[in-house]
Amino acid sequence: MPRKSVGVRRRGKHSFEIRYYDAAGSRISETVRASTAEVAMAIREDRLADIAAGIAVNPRAGAVRFGELLDDVITDYKVNRLKSLSTMEHRIQKHVRPYFGHLRASTITTAALKTYIVNRQESDAQNATIKRELEVISRAFSLAIEGRKIMASPSIPTLKQNNVRKEFFTPDEVRRLVSALADPYNDFVLFGFLTGWRYSEVSSLEWRNVDFANDEIRLDVGTTKSDEGRVFPLMAELRTLLKRRFDAREARRKDLKVISPYVFAVGPRQKQVGEFRKSWKKGCKTAGLPHVTDATGKVVSTRHHFHDLRRTAAREFQRQGFTEGQIMRMCGWETDSMFRRYNIVTQDDIREKMRAIEAQHEASLKTKLTSS
Repeated sequence: MPRKSVGVRRRGKHSFEIRYYDAAGSRISETVRASTAEVAMAIREDRLADIAAGIAVNPRAGAVRFGELLDDVITDYKVNRLKSLSTMEHRIQKHVRPYFGHLRASTITTAALKTYIVNRQESDAQNATIKRELEVISRAFSLAIEGRKIMASPSIPTLKQNNVRKEFFTPDEVRRLVSALADPYNDFVLFGFLTGWRYSEVSSLEWRNVDFANDEIRLDVGTTKSDEGRVFPLMAELRTLLKRRFDAREARRKDLKVISPYVFAVGPRQKQVGEFRKSWKKGCKTAGLPHVTDATGKVVSTRHHFHDLRRTAAREFQRQGFTEGQIMRMCGWETDSMFRRYNIVTQDDIREKMRAIEAQHEASLKTKLTSS
């Protein structure tokens, strides 16, 4: 049993130094926030109870910065080789770290998180985006508690999210955007439109997955969001796109320092395509797609996003006569409910169908009148 130590010393208006011994007999001095000496003594008793129960105690818990916890999240993603690493890092560096990174983790309360939500909403961030950022924050606290870096975490606020996707491209808009983008982003976007695949699936596509002999693309088990494999047929335009990229790579083989395994590679080291938000915004502006600019004319946001290509592709496949099950297999939806969230039938589709029915009905009436 550890020896008990007496003494609680005031360090400031709302802080005390508590002293105790760990299981190895080493003396620990810890500064804690407390309103009275009695509260500080209660914290000290909690530490002694944890030590007696064999639970590790971290005297730095109150001083750990939240930025350190965010670093642990990044490390965790790398260890587990999660495909969403780059997206998660962008969320951290762009929004979460600037707001919370300098703060002590122990000072971040539920009220502070709600204030963060309000600030993000006022900057026109969608609830779905904010929800992903809250998930990163929640993961940071969970890992810290598992590692005994902190002793408690705040309650993470829940946020209502509208899961129905809203935006479509028209085929003409896609063609204009493709024409406005530089290589390889133009073919990257066109591939997304022709397949309905997720951004990460297009980015990670390798030449070994392309089978020209059998006219198909195969995604390996474990490389998709659902971790299931997938086979996609090489339709004419898709085959032409891939053949163009392959021939271009072969023509530059002598000049390239690195022969990339990726279908869509960029830069001198031929790395897989990452985020290209600036090029996307500039391309949308050039293509005449809806966008918002600041006082200097710089594009700050666009109505369309890459993921809208997935929804657009599903609608095009449906119009071409593919069944719901076939579309789900080709594009990688795991459940009917997930597929329905994309709401691929628009009001215009319904009106078009109604006009077709009315035209058919009128033609039938004319036939009957003529025959009579």
